[in-house]
Amino acid sequence: DSEPIRLNTYKNLFTEIYGIDVEIDKHLMVGKSENYNLLDLLKSNHLETSHQTISNLKITRSKMLISEAKRGFPEIGSVIRIIEGLKSMNIPMAIVTNSSYDYIDAALDGINIDRSCFFIVTANDVSSPKPDPEGYLKTLRALDCKSKDVLAFEDSLSGISAAKSAGLETVAVHSTFGKLLLEANFHLEIDQKDHKLMEIVSLFGDINA
Repeated sequence: DSEPIRLNTYKNLFTEIYGIDVEIDKHLMVGKSENYNLLDLLKSNHLETSHQTISNLKITRSKMLISEAKRGFPEIGSVIRIIEGLKSMNIPMAIVTNSSYDYIDAALDGINIDRSCFFIVTANDVSSPKPDPEGYLKTLRALDCKSKDVLAFEDSLSGISAAKSAGLETVAVHSTFGKLLLEANFHLEIDQKDHKLMEIVSLFGDINA
């Protein structure tokens, strides 16, 4: 569950660069691209919004994010157990994210997850971030999968929108947004009971087969 820490880097960034305390609205920011969030924060605080300004802010925040990622984020146990279940069944898995590859690489290291288990598509690999489906469509092509055979786990409105636009069924992970705010085929609480987790894993086949 990286979002609380990730959002806090925006506050730290604006304090460090501008000496101001910006207001963070998680429901408006989680799942949005970094460019979108930085531009919105700059505009709402009447600051310069040039491409160079945003580029400089991204470089500084990237260092903050990677530093935090290396420390390790709090694990969502239910998601970890699903990953382990799918890995044991040799189900192909992918990470489709608006974040950079360097950040994802550090984040996986921080929680000791083997990156070789995943095909990874980051912000570096697409021209349009979520809610655009480009990342998901690229993943479907790379893994030679049909959309009807894929399940997307998302924790934000833009992520679910991207997955649905690519024709995927979705699982809403309720780490930031509650069930009423995320419309998905399935729902996953961060403290979900194991039998419910296995119901999701069983969509891919018999884990004991």
